[in-house]
Amino acid sequence: MFSNRLITDLNETVPSDKKILANRATQLLGLIGGVASLVGAVVASKLGRKTMTVIGYIFVSLSHFLIAHWITQHDGQYVIMSMIIL
Repeated sequence: MFSNRLITDLNETVPSDKKILANRATQLLGLIGGVASLVGAVVASKLGRKTMTVIGYIFVSLSHFLIAHWITQHDGQYVIMSMIIL
């Protein structure tokens, strides 16, 4: 899978005590994606498409800011976690 390969490649440059298991990261990605799909369907039916679009753009902007902040200020481990969660 793409996420498994991505984590494996990123782990090559991370110190051994801060590595994330590629299988665990792939499992988390699948779990979070599944839950997000279910929650998104429920929220979209209650809020409508226009409101969801605005909220989506706000969250995308926030996630880009957080990834940029974590890349410049913290270890790469935070970047991997943010890509999985956000």
